[in-house]
Amino acid sequence: MPKQKRDPNTDEKTTVVGIRMPTPLVAMLKSGAQAENVSLSDFVRVRIQSEAVKPYAKPTPTRRPPRQKPASNSDPLLLRQLAAIGNNVNQIALAVNRNDDRLTSTGLLLVLQQIERQLEAIANAH
Repeated sequence: MPKQKRDPNTDEKTTVVGIRMPTPLVAMLKSGAQAENVSLSDFVRVRIQSEAVKPYAKPTPTRRPPRQKPASNSDPLLLRQLAAIGNNVNQIALAVNRNDDRLTSTGLLLVLQQIERQLEAIANAH
């Protein structure tokens, strides 16, 4: 935990902060502080408060928060029923594309009519 002291110039608490800087920059700051006859801390504090922030190097990339699926206000039971019907339609399409011998055009029409009735029942219930 950083040490805290009272700043004699103000009534605020100060905190010691350790930072990494390139050696030439530290030398420049120390020579500037000596030239103005102030402490290195005071010199750096004034420089920080008076200048606009400029990035020294490439910023550290931040991780994006994981994408969340949008919340649905739909009834979970309704969504399950629709998913089951969609699964049935996919299985029918797969059988049609395979030229399945068990699937006749009459059987396909009956299954499609049954799916249509199920969709109507779901629409009436919700």
